[in-house]
Amino acid sequence: MGRFSKSLIDEIILEWESGYLYYKSIKKAIRKLRDQKQSLQQEILPLISSQLERSHSIILTFSSSLQERSSKMSSASLEDRITDLQFYTRLLKNQISFSSWNLKIVTRCLQRLESLSPGSKSKFLSLNNETLQSMQNLPTYKENLSIILTHFYILKPRESSFSEINTPLLSKSQNIDLKHLSLLINNVKEELSKLENMELFPKEPDYPDFMTLFLSVISAFVHLTNLYMLTLAAKDYSVHVGMDKSFAGILNAVNWAASFGFALVLSFWTSYQYKWPTLLCSIFEIVGNFVYFFAYDYKSAAMLLLGRLLIGIGTARVINRRYITTYVSLKSRTTWNSFYVAGSIVGRGLGPIVAAGLYSMEFEFKGYEVNGINSPALLMAGIWIIYTVLTLLYFKEPEIVKLSEEKIKYSKSLSLFPAALTVIALIVPRIVHESYVTAIPIVAPEEFGWPMDFIGVYLAAVSLAVAPVHIFIAFTSDLFEDRQFIRWALLITAVGCCLLIDFDELNEIQYILGTFLMYMGMNIDDAVTASLLSKVIPPHLSLGIFNAGFIVVFVGSLARGIGGLTIALAGWYEDDIEDMENVLFIPLTVLSLITLAIFWVFYYTLGTQDTKKKDS
Repeated sequence: MGRFSKSLIDEIILEWESGYLYYKSIKKAIRKLRDQKQSLQQEILPLISSQLERSHSIILTFSSSLQERSSKMSSASLEDRITDLQFYTRLLKNQISFSSWNLKIVTRCLQRLESLSPGSKSKFLSLNNETLQSMQNLPTYKENLSIILTHFYILKPRESSFSEINTPLLSKSQNIDLKHLSLLINNVKEELSKLENMELFPKEPDYPDFMTLFLSVISAFVHLTNLYMLTLAAKDYSVHVGMDKSFAGILNAVNWAASFGFALVLSFWTSYQYKWPTLLCSIFEIVGNFVYFFAYDYKSAAMLLLGRLLIGIGTARVINRRYITTYVSLKSRTTWNSFYVAGSIVGRGLGPIVAAGLYSMEFEFKGYEVNGINSPALLMAGIWIIYTVLTLLYFKEPEIVKLSEEKIKYSKSLSLFPAALTVIALIVPRIVHESYVTAIPIVAPEEFGWPMDFIGVYLAAVSLAVAPVHIFIAFTSDLFEDRQFIRWALLITAVGCCLLIDFDELNEIQYILGTFLMYMGMNIDDAVTASLLSKVIPPHLSLGIFNAGFIVVFVGSLARGIGGLTIALAGWYEDDIEDMENVLFIPLTVLSLITLAIFWVFYYTLGTQDTKKKDS
């Protein structure tokens, strides 16, 4: 007996023994007709097809999901729920095993047949593709696993000492049962992954089109470079048009408020198409940068505001985030999401460097003055024109994804609390970061005598110095959960924010260390919150207007708008630079600590579908 036959006998589910393909009889039939190539296809292919149909009839009995039974499970006693989960998980594991082994038998037989009669495999697959896909039964298996995981993570917080007082703790035996269940669930995940990647089926591409994905990812880099180039000289530009230096905070707030306001429109539009909203955003960026550039000669604060408003409206982050979340495979999604966030970080770092390099520039062109204050807008207008042409030529419209009514109904029954908690963790580090970026051109020259070009290089250096944290996250994502990364991010942000407070006399070492920690916390948070939100948000929202991409951009823009506005409020409340620093960062430190406390208390509600058995 061969190794394959022996493994098959060991793995057979006795309850469905009659439903397996008869591997031994098919192998004998192939051996008998091995010298008759024409008869091989005429007799063996129908033989495999008929046995496949018999197995398929049993698979069809698996097609009903756990949705109806899960509603009864929710009202059962704690002990019954654990018992039910164990039963359904074992049942799901057996169902996946049944599908896998039958498809392995088909694969094995077709390999033998193909070696004797070339073309047999492709002919069989073309005739039986629909049945084979149904045999794989991935949608039902994935849906049932999702339901099991949802109930499992409702029970899992009871293991924690952070559980609410009125929540009964698990007994010792129930804790042991849950640990065994966790191991069983991980086995199911592994088996499902093997079933999904069987060599019998052609591999699905990780994304529909490379250039479309590349343009979506590079958009974040271009936009953040644009924004942070303008931020460096915003104080000087404000003074030039006759406004107070704190007007720079208003400009940043307007930029993020525009992103915030237009995000809903873009999210709605991407339910129908992606290319045209992307093009429209690029046009807004071009026009906004030109208006911002010409505001210098006209000394118009209104043009300055209008330019930043249009640049904010042109933010395509909702489109980009949604495209990555929807169209990139789970296997590659983390990689491309990391590229997207890394592009944003490099943009934040490169923007101030380029702006600092342009700061000493001064000449006239066609009667308009071009200098270090307005030249960044002119440069970015040209870059956005190139991006628009590339989008017009290479961006391919993807097929819009829809959910079935059954899945929508189940999705609506899921709790929104984990998503809300993730959103809270998303807001605060962005408020702190934007407050700092807006404040440093005002505070650093007065406190430390730093020139503006040095500030640009300094911000870029700090931003790029913390960029490797994304490499660390990518390589350790199998060891640590998203919620663990976020907890550390909030703690680091709070410490960094605290170090930016002028307790007695603010010194450069304290300021630099606070900056580094604050940037580190914000970048960890930025890299992981979008990922966690996409896992805890109910599926009907993830494909609707209020999808994870929209929420990340919408809330992030709101937070950054608030952060930009804080310097204006601090300047209005206190003119003295030293006191302004404290008016800004003492409340932000308190806010960071409150957010950390909330996240810590409800930490165990954030178990996700890909959470492995790890000790937190």
